Amino acid sequence: MKIFVTGANGFVGNALIGRLEKSGFDTWGVVRKKTLRVKEVILDLGRCSEAEIFEKLGDADCIVHLAAHANFSNNFDKEIYDVNCLANLAITNVFKRLDSHFIFASNALIAGMHNEFITTQSHDNPNLPYNISKYISEQYIMKHIKDYCIMRIGGIYGYQGPEHLFLNRAINKAMYAEQLFSIQNNGLGRRNYIYVEDLCSWIIDIIANRTKGQCLIAGGETLSLKDIFIQLNDIFLNGKEQVNLDYSVKGIDQVIETKLPNIMMHDYRMAFSDIKDKILST
Repeated sequence: MKIFVTGANGFVGNALIGRLEKSGFDTWGVVRKKTLRVKEVILDLGRCSEAEIFEKLGDADCIVHLAAHANFSNNFDKEIYDVNCLANLAITNVFKRLDSHFIFASNALIAGMHNEFITTQSHDNPNLPYNISKYISEQYIMKHIKDYCIMRIGGIYGYQGPEHLFLNRAINKAMYAEQLFSIQNNGLGRRNYIYVEDLCSWIIDIIANRTKGQCLIAGGETLSLKDIFIQLNDIFLNGKEQVNLDYSVKGIDQVIETKLPNIMMHDYRMAFSDIKDKILST
C-alpha cells in the first residue's frame, strides 16, 4: 500500500512516517523543501495546481492529509486561506477522482473553543479563523469524497510538541529548565490530551481498517490539570517542585468523548516516561 503523508516535517507527520515505515507501508512524505528523507515528494500545496497534485500524488492508495497552517489567533491570516482552504479544496478535487482512502486531520475544537464536553452530538461552533478553515474543508470533503475519514483531534502532546499547547510548554520547561509552570487557575479543569505516539497508532488503525466517516480523537485518560502536573513533576523533576495554583480562578473542563480503537494507549505517566527517555537519548 502506497501512502502519502502531507505535513511530513511537522510534529505528527514526522512521527507518523517513522511508525508507518516500521509497519511495512510504502510511505512517502509530502514536503515543501527537500530533506534527508529518501521517499519524498516536493509539493507546495499552498501554491501548486490541481494538475501538479494529480501528477505527484495520483498513484496513492491512501493519503493522510496533515498539512496545515496552524494559527490559533483571532486574526485572519492569508496563509490560513491559502493552505487551509484553497489547498484543501484543490487536493479534494484531485482525490475525488481516485479510488484512494482520504484521511483528513481536523480539530475537535470546531465544536467551540470553550465547550467543556465535546461529543459527536455537539453543535459546531468554529469561532476562530483556523477552526473555520477546517470546518469549510470538512464540508467540502464530505460532499465530494466517498472514502474519507475526518479526524477531529484534541490537544496533542509529546517530545518537541508544538508550544501552542500549554502541556508541551510545561514538558519542555520541566525537562530543560527543571521548573514547573504555574497553573493560572485552581487546576481542577480536566483534560484528555492525546500522546502523539497514540495518535500515530490510531491513524495506522484507521488505515488498516479503511475507517470511514468522522471521528473524535483524544486520549484514553482524563485527569485534572493539577493531577497531570503532579505526574509531570514526579517523572521529570522527581517530585521536588511544587504545583502552584491560583485558587481564586475556577478551572474549566475541556473533555472530548471518544470511542477508543483496539490499540495500546498511554496514560499520562507512561507517556511522560516515554518522552523523558526520548529526550535523554538524543
